[in-house]
Amino acid sequence: MTRRFKKLQFKLTIEFTFFFIIASGFIYFYFINSFEEEAMEQFRYKARMISNHIEQNPYMFWEEKYYERSQLEQLIKINDAEYIVLKDRGGKILDAISVNKDKSASYISTEIAGGISKVDKLFHIQLPIIANKQEVGKLFVGFNASQTLTDLHKRNLLTALFGLSILLSGIILTFFLSSLSFKPLNKIISALDSSIGGEKNVKVDYEELDEIGFLAGKINSVLKELDKSSGRVEVLDGELKGVIKEKIREVDYEINLKRQAEISLQKSEYQFRLLFENAPIGMVIVSPNMKIEKVNKSFCDTLGYKEEDLIGLQMDRLLPLDESSDVFCVNQKQGEKEPKKINSKHVMVRKDDTRIQVTTKSDTIYDEEK
Repeated sequence: MTRRFKKLQFKLTIEFTFFFIIASGFIYFYFINSFEEEAMEQFRYKARMISNHIEQNPYMFWEEKYYERSQLEQLIKINDAEYIVLKDRGGKILDAISVNKDKSASYISTEIAGGISKVDKLFHIQLPIIANKQEVGKLFVGFNASQTLTDLHKRNLLTALFGLSILLSGIILTFFLSSLSFKPLNKIISALDSSIGGEKNVKVDYEELDEIGFLAGKINSVLKELDKSSGRVEVLDGELKGVIKEKIREVDYEINLKRQAEISLQKSEYQFRLLFENAPIGMVIVSPNMKIEKVNKSFCDTLGYKEEDLIGLQMDRLLPLDESSDVFCVNQKQGEKEPKKINSKHVMVRKDDTRIQVTTKSDTIYDEEK
């Protein structure tokens, strides 16, 4: 949660940084344009002074000759002009001062008619000459702009530094103010993180009586209730663990008893199987309907059969045909069929049809699972 808070603070700083970048750019371009406009306005003012003087003597545009050239040259010198070119309404060059007529043609054909040329470092401007409310010609004037360009470059650098200082100051101020603004929230978030981490008796340390103070008080109340609930949960958890441990011990005891019983049963089964297979007398296990299920070696040897020949065979098949079939019949006891208990002597037929006298003793085995 603290990391998310820092990301929010960083995001806010970035957003305000964009604002200060835009503000710094606006300030830079505004002042640059103002400085350039101020410099060009000075040149325009000087050019208008020259054009006003010429408009007071417009006869040269009709006579195609300027008689007061010395005054014009003095006016050029006073206004620090580099050259003057005059042409009539038809485009004919009437006069050129401080420049020959061949070069004056390039000045009046230049595309820079109202700005500073960085090539020759001159400010070129053209103005119409108005006489009797009509245009009689045009004036082309050029001013040396070297110092102006140097001053503008210096002002541009200072303006850029000023804009950069505003940007950096804005970023620092934004980060500082956001830190102050988020400090109370940071305390609340830190307290909540500590509570989530398992710490006890956590409290938001904020005493101001404002909205955040009200929120901090409510959070402190919630944290206090959480501590009480956590204590009760720990008590219940301890009691529950005790009960679970006791139940686990009981289940473990029952499992051990069952395991011991299974071991005893397996041992008894093993002992019975060992006794059954190695008994010196013939032993046979039959189903309730008197089908042979298992025989031992002595039984097979006595009758001369193989074990696979006897499995599934009815017991009365081992009796003579004249022997009563009631020897192995079933009893009717309480409506249930069960094998008859036998304890008698009778004759059985071997595989080679010889008869032998045997003593038979039987008992009933009950399967608990069935």
